[in-house]
Amino acid sequence: MAEPSWPTKRTTLGLFALFLLLTLISQGASLQGEFLFDDIPTLVENDCHRGFDKIPQLFRLDANNVCTGRPLRYISFMLDHALWGERTVGYHLHNLVLHATCALLLLLLVSQLTRRHFTHHRHLALLSALIFLLHPITTEAVSYISGRRDLLMAFFSLLAVLCYLRQSRWSLLLSPLLLLCALLSHESAIMLPVVLLFAEGVMNRGEIKDSLRAVSLRLAPLFTVSAAFGLFTLLARNSSTRTELWGANVGAHLGTVARVHWRYLEQIFYPVEQQADYSPRAFELSTAISEPRSALALLALLLLLGVASWWLLKKRHALAALVLGYFALLFPSSHLLAVHHELAAEHRLYLPLALLSPLIGAALLWGLQKLASVRLRGTLVLAFLGTLGMLTAFRSSDWVSNEALWRTTVTQAPNCARARTNLGAVYARQGRFYLAQSHLMLAAALRPDFCAAHLNLGHVQLDLGFRKAGVATLKRALRCQQTPSYFRALAKAQLRVGQLAAAARTLELARRAYPSRFRGKGP
Repeated sequence: MAEPSWPTKRTTLGLFALFLLLTLISQGASLQGEFLFDDIPTLVENDCHRGFDKIPQLFRLDANNVCTGRPLRYISFMLDHALWGERTVGYHLHNLVLHATCALLLLLLVSQLTRRHFTHHRHLALLSALIFLLHPITTEAVSYISGRRDLLMAFFSLLAVLCYLRQSRWSLLLSPLLLLCALLSHESAIMLPVVLLFAEGVMNRGEIKDSLRAVSLRLAPLFTVSAAFGLFTLLARNSSTRTELWGANVGAHLGTVARVHWRYLEQIFYPVEQQADYSPRAFELSTAISEPRSALALLALLLLLGVASWWLLKKRHALAALVLGYFALLFPSSHLLAVHHELAAEHRLYLPLALLSPLIGAALLWGLQKLASVRLRGTLVLAFLGTLGMLTAFRSSDWVSNEALWRTTVTQAPNCARARTNLGAVYARQGRFYLAQSHLMLAAALRPDFCAAHLNLGHVQLDLGFRKAGVATLKRALRCQQTPSYFRALAKAQLRVGQLAAAARTLELARRAYPSRFRGKGP
């Protein structure tokens, strides 16, 4: 007799309620969170989400349109704004529900893939989902409102894979549409067809000719969507690229990239210390590929990829497909095809974690098989999941406020100029100007080319009554970065201290540089 389908509809609803409860316990602190970091330019300083009438703006290819890019994320913010206005609790609640839903989709996916070949597929599916749900690496995507991009990408990607696996006519037509939704949430989903190609290498065990033809027909629509989106992205504005390498030369760049990916694996398998900033001062760049730590990281990654590739080709093993799929999802932001403006970020691991969670779960179940006591096995599993949940709860509390986030980051990376600049800006808004000045002065000393440190320091010096020093610092900021906001900041400061002629000269320079932005306007 065939095994009944699991989970049933009733069980699915119960599991979703459980996942939502665990999400609230582990990351519910975020419900008290404020708009922070990228939330300020995304949700406070622009109106892209304030009204569904702005939906057409999200799809315009206009370099001056701040709403361009990841339109489905903005549409979800429109829904939040319609329901909650400017109250952050609704935005955070939306993130928590999405996270619980992604965990449920992962459970359904693992159950479907393993029910024929794994005796304890229910245990593996549930454990994989709980590891994903409670893992602290998810906090940047879940507890941070702007992390919605990764949640939506994972949601649509997992749905696309589930539809693809059904192998019916309608599901094969729906999966490319879901992939497009994932791409419109975050462009890293472009590698999802490659992940499915690895999965096909495990699932399809028929004749080579027939399997290649069938796989090609099934995957062609998905690869077409990814290729078309990639071409579209190349033609559109891309503000995420960087012109400089992460290192003095190509070798140093590759060494740094290898260390970043090794650090990612450490965070997944040993998530003890995490931080919100991975700029060069927080994550030291390699000086050469021959550095011991760089060479070891590169060799370890190449060995892992080589073994996984061989294992997939020879034995068609699911674990190999998971490892290769994990690296495939990270490839768009790996700095190998194009250099990204962020050296590293925890939120990039959200969907890749969904691939490694079954691997971690399978390893845990295999290790526990040697224990005779069922009660001891259950106790160890609960202890493991409880530890993950506690780490997540502690990490989630860092994302409640700008002060908590950047204070923790400064403690972990004291030489990080961006973290000190952001913390100094927080203290300035609180009126704690001397404390703000100390962090901003140190940030400017650590990175003289970090323009935001000079800009914020100039404002703080003016607030402290240091008029000459404040104007001089704002001039340094303008020499560092000549943008409309920096021109305005200097002109306002000069007017504030009574330097009317100097303010007029600054505005004239601004009008010459940006005639459309300063036409007939004051600062």
